[in-house]
Amino acid sequence: MKYNQLIIILKKWDALAVSLFSIYFGFIMFLNPQFINTYELYDLIGKIFSNGVFATLFIISASSKILSIFYNLKNLRVISISMLTGLWALFGTGFLMSPVSNTLYAYCYLIVILCFGIALKELLD
Repeated sequence: MKYNQLIIILKKWDALAVSLFSIYFGFIMFLNPQFINTYELYDLIGKIFSNGVFATLFIISASSKILSIFYNLKNLRVISISMLTGLWALFGTGFLMSPVSNTLYAYCYLIVILCFGIALKELLD
């Protein structure tokens, strides 16, 4: 690994962490479609996306973010973090509106805040 690549990875550790977690979360949703039904999110989110589509969007946007970091593609970095921000915000809102009492929306909104910080760094970079 070249020194410049290592520096880029160290500077983008937060984006890599959010992206890797989003990929993991997408696979969890894809492999366990009952997850959305457990929190009665299907009625809220399922009207917009099916389980497989929502999980695939997480995986694609997070993978795009990782690739854009490694290949230093600024436009793709901004687009992919914007997609992740929107997906996590939508998911958090679904948890917030869920009739089942839970606090998972707080975790989703924490990731949204991290995404906003990452996007701000991308725009200022």
